[in-house]
Amino acid sequence: STGLLGEPRATDPLMAVKWRSGVLQLPVGGVLLPDVLDELTRYTDQRILIRDPRLAGMRVGGAFSTRNVRDALEKLRTVAPIEVRENDGFYALDFREEEAPKERN
Repeated sequence: STGLLGEPRATDPLMAVKWRSGVLQLPVGGVLLPDVLDELTRYTDQRILIRDPRLAGMRVGGAFSTRNVRDALEKLRTVAPIEVRENDGFYALDFREEEAPKERN
C-alpha cells in the first residue's frame, strides 16, 4: 500500500529562491527577519546571530544575493534599522538606533 509520509505543507514563500540565479526574492509584504537569516545561513559557513530581540519581529522584503552573504547582510542595512558586525566566524545583527535630526538654532 502507498501513503503520504507526513502531512502535505504549503510552500513557504521564502523558498521562492531563484537558486539558479543566486537571488533570494522575498515577497512584497516581507518575511520575518529570522526566516530570511535562516535561508541566508544555508549559503555561508558563518553563523548569523540576532543580538537584539527587536529584530526578531521585523519584516524585510526585496531581493538579496545568495552568492555573497556579506553583501546580502549589508543590503539589509539599507532596508531596515539593522547594524551588521562581522566577527570571527559569525555575523552579529543589532538594532540600529536612528539618529534624531539635529535642531538648528
